[in-house]
Amino acid sequence: MADTDLPNPESTEHHPDELSALEREAQRQRELEAARKLAEVEKQAASRLRARNRIITAIGAIALIAAVVAVFFAYSANRNLGAAQDANTQAAQNLSAAQTANTQSAQNLNAANRNAATAEAASTEAAANLEEALRQTNLARARQLAAQAQQIIDRQPDQLPRAVLLAVESLRRHPESAGNQALGNGLDLLPIEAARLMHDGPVIAVAFSPDGKWVVSGSSDTTARVWDISASLREASLGDNAGAATGAEVARLTHDNDVNTVAFSPDGKWVISGSGDGTARVWLWRAEDLIDLACSRLTRNLTQAEWRQYLGDEPYRKTCENLPEGE
Repeated sequence: MADTDLPNPESTEHHPDELSALEREAQRQRELEAARKLAEVEKQAASRLRARNRIITAIGAIALIAAVVAVFFAYSANRNLGAAQDANTQAAQNLSAAQTANTQSAQNLNAANRNAATAEAASTEAAANLEEALRQTNLARARQLAAQAQQIIDRQPDQLPRAVLLAVESLRRHPESAGNQALGNGLDLLPIEAARLMHDGPVIAVAFSPDGKWVVSGSSDTTARVWDISASLREASLGDNAGAATGAEVARLTHDNDVNTVAFSPDGKWVISGSGDGTARVWLWRAEDLIDLACSRLTRNLTQAEWRQYLGDEPYRKTCENLPEGE
């Protein structure tokens, strides 16, 4: 195509109506573009608003939940606090009740102790009164028995054993002078022979040993004899009056005439006797003392042959421990 056939834009001329339509179209396009941009901006703004609203809503929900939780915990705390206060109040009441009970118990215990002390004092006083009453009763009965015993001794001497028994009963109840006197008076009339020591002639002299267990007697049969009377005296002290026992003769000391006087040494080891034969003699009389004296004067013991001759099959022993065996 030739150049004359191509249109020239710069030289092109538009019709006024055609230009107005183009402008309007361009204006519309600009408006549409502006509207689109505005819509896009508004859309973005709305999106941001919705996001913000969601955030605000979430925050509000969280705040609400937190508030509800706070209210729940506050309510629970209030309930627990109320329960604790109630428990403390109850504990305080229980403590007060316990203290009151302890105080009452202490008062009751003190009262019981006072009552016990009063009862013990009353019991002690009653026992003392009873003891005094019994003492007075025994005293009265003892005096009555003593008077009755003495009356029997004075008026009924044939009933002497009865009087002595009543006097003994008097002293058992209450020892005093009236009973002692009645019993002494009865015993004076009721003698008991404790031992009978027999010689072959009249007995001229007698004497007790210092310990009271032995008696030495001198007789016209020319002997002084030592007697063991301890068993007889013991039986007599026990009231055995079935018959007088014969004392055991433990030594016989011989003179040539009557034995007129006898005595023990203060330690009881020796006896001295005086006789019409014109001598006074001092004697060892105990068996153990005589054995010691004999062994002090000997120089040997029995031989084995002498032992068998006189003592037979009895095992040999030394007669005097301080001496050698005989040869």
